[in-house]
Amino acid sequence: MISVTSEAKCYLDSVKCAKRNNILHIWIKSDCLQAVTQIVGITDILQQTIILVREIKDLLYYFHCCNISYIPRTINKRAHNIARNAVRM
Repeated sequence: MISVTSEAKCYLDSVKCAKRNNILHIWIKSDCLQAVTQIVGITDILQQTIILVREIKDLLYYFHCCNISYIPRTINKRAHNIARNAVRM
C-alpha cells in the first residue's frame, strides 16, 4: 500500500508541475499497475489513495492530451532506480 500511495504522490506532484509550467500534453508511464488502474478507473480506489487519486483526476481535465499507462518494471528500470535512490536520500 505504501508504494501505491508514494506513486500516486509522485503523479500528483508531476501533474501539478506540468500545469504550473503550462504544459498541455502529458504522458505518465509507471510500473505500478495498481496506481495506474486506480487513476484510469479500471479498479476501485483504495482508501489510502482516494484523496490523491481524486485530485489527480481533477487536475487532468486541464490538459489537452493526457495518457497514463502501465509499463513493466524491466522496461522502466532506470526510472525505478532513480526513484529508489531518491527515497534513500
